Amino acid sequence: MASAVVGLRVRLVGALAVLLVVVSCARMPTDGPVVEGEPVGVVPIRQLSEGPAAGATPADVVAGFLQADQDYELARLYLQPGTARSWRPSEETVVFAGYTPQTSYVDAGRDVPADVAGVGEEVVELTARLALDVVAVVDTAGRYVQQPPGTNRVVELVLRRDDAGQWRIATVPDLALLPQPDFQFAFRSYLLYFLDPTRNLLVPEQRWFPESESAPTQVVNELLDGPSPWLGPAVTSAFPPGTRLASPQVVAVDGPVVTVPLTASAREAVPADRLLMRAQLLATLRSQLGVSDVRMSVDGAELSLPEDGQTPRRDPDVSPTPLVLAEGVPARLEGSRLVPVPDLPALDGLGISHPGLAYGNTGLAVLAQERSQLLTLRSGADQPSEPLVVGADLTAPSFDWRGWVWTSSAASTGTVSAVLPGGQAVEVLAPWLQGRRVTSLRVSREGTRVLVASTTADGIGVVELAGVVRGQDYRPLRLTDPTPLATGIGLAVVEEAVWVDENQVAVLGRSAEEVDLQVVPVDLGGPLVDPLAPVVGASNLAAGNGVRSVVVSTADGRLLEQEGTAWVELQDARGALQPAFEG
Repeated sequence: MASAVVGLRVRLVGALAVLLVVVSCARMPTDGPVVEGEPVGVVPIRQLSEGPAAGATPADVVAGFLQADQDYELARLYLQPGTARSWRPSEETVVFAGYTPQTSYVDAGRDVPADVAGVGEEVVELTARLALDVVAVVDTAGRYVQQPPGTNRVVELVLRRDDAGQWRIATVPDLALLPQPDFQFAFRSYLLYFLDPTRNLLVPEQRWFPESESAPTQVVNELLDGPSPWLGPAVTSAFPPGTRLASPQVVAVDGPVVTVPLTASAREAVPADRLLMRAQLLATLRSQLGVSDVRMSVDGAELSLPEDGQTPRRDPDVSPTPLVLAEGVPARLEGSRLVPVPDLPALDGLGISHPGLAYGNTGLAVLAQERSQLLTLRSGADQPSEPLVVGADLTAPSFDWRGWVWTSSAASTGTVSAVLPGGQAVEVLAPWLQGRRVTSLRVSREGTRVLVASTTADGIGVVELAGVVRGQDYRPLRLTDPTPLATGIGLAVVEEAVWVDENQVAVLGRSAEEVDLQVVPVDLGGPLVDPLAPVVGASNLAAGNGVRSVVVSTADGRLLEQEGTAWVELQDARGALQPAFEG
C-alpha cells in the first residue's frame, strides 16, 4: 500500500549504548528503502523491512508482522498466500500499551522458548500467543473506544511451514495491532458533521481513520452511512436516503477543491438540501484536508447548487463573560470586577445558588431553597417565577437554544426535567439513569446532545454523552442510550462536566487516591487528554470558548483561571461562586 503508515524499529547507535525506538512514518513511498523522520535533536535512520528473510524463524516472522503496523501490504508478506488474500485488518484496530507485546509460543500444547521455537525440522506448526494490554479499540467505522485500565487480550497467530520450508502466518484474526505510541502517526481524526432537527446547526461526531490517500473516501462513506446509534435519533442529514459514493470512483482531492462523486439518488435533493449536503461535506473535510470548496457530481456532471441559501452554523460561540453568584445575587464578571445583574427582583430568604444563563443573555435561572426548586428571574419583574421544577439536590440549570431549562434530581428515577420559563414542563425519559446519583447535566450548544455526570450504584463516577430526541415544536422527549467518555483518570467522584467547544468537554473530579479535585479535558471520541493541575478547594467549573476559557471556583469564594500550567486567582473577583457561561 503506497501511502500506508509503517511502524519501524529504529536503532540509534552511540559510542556507549544502543537505544531501540519504534516510530511511524506517514504516507511512506515504496520506491526507496529509507526515509527521514521529523527532527528531534537527532534525525533517526529508519530501517525498512522488505518482508521476511529466507530462513526467518517464527519469532522473526511475528516481529516483522507486528512492525508493519498499518502497512497492510507489507504485513501480508508475512502471511501465507491464502491468508494474505482473506485477511481483513480494517475490521478492528487494537491499540496496545508499549511497543512489543509479550509473546509466547506453543508447540502441540507445550510452551517452547522463542529462540528455539520452530528450529527443529520436524516442527511444522506453532501458535504464537500475544498478550496485549489494550488501551483502545478502533472499529471499522472509525469509532475510537477507550478501554478500562487493566483490559487484557490474547491474540493467537498460527504459523506453519510453507512448501519451501519457510515459516509464515497461516491463521490471523481480522484485526490490526498498533502500539499506542504509533497511534498519533498512523491515524488521523475527522469530525463527521450532521444536522440538528432545525437544519440550522451542524453537529459533529469524531471518527479516526488510517493516514492514507484513501482516507477522504472512507470519511465520506461513513458520513453517508450516518451517525452512531447513540446520536442517530437526535440528528438528521440532508443527503437523500440511499445516497452513496458512485462506485468505483473515489473522493478526489485537488489542492483546495474536493470532488465527491455521488449516486443518482443525490439528484433527488431539492436545491436547499443540496446546499446543506455541501455544507456537511465541507465541514467534515475542511479541518484535516484544508479544503475550501466541495463539488458534488452525478454521472460525471457537477450537481447544480442555488446561488444563495441558508448555510448551517457550527460550534456557536458563547459570551466570554461568565455569570457568578456574589453576595447572594447573580453578578457578571466584567474584566476582573463583579457587577450585580441590574433590576432583578428581591431574592432575600430564597437561598439561591447555581445561576444559569440563557443564550443571548435572554434569561436567568437559579436554584433555591437548598437546591430543591428551580426558578427563573427576569429584569424588572417584581418577584421570581413560581417554582418550575421541585426536587431534591437539583443539578445546576442548563439552557438549550430553544429556551428549555434542564435539571435533574440527584437521585434519578429514570427521567430528567426540561421546562420553559413560561411554565411548560416535561419529564424527559432517561431510563439508563435509574438508580444513579446525578451530579451534572449540560445540554450542548446545538441542542442535540446532553453531557451527564453521575455516580453508579457501585459508587463509580462516570461521564456519558446521550442524544436528545425531540418531537413536535422541538419538545424534548427522551435521551438516547449513552456512550461513555474516557476521563483520563479513574474517577471515584465526578462533581461537574461542562462543554468547552463542539467536541471537547471538561470534567471536575478526582480519583479515590486524591484529595483535591482536578480538571480533566476530554475529547469526545478520542484518546485520553492529560488532566490539568489539581485545584485545592475546587467546587464548581465553567467554560466558555475553548479550554483556555475554563474557570474554577472554590467553596471559599476564589475564582481561578489558567495561566500557563498553573491556576491563578482573579483578585478583584473575590467572593464569586458557581460560575456559568451561556447554556
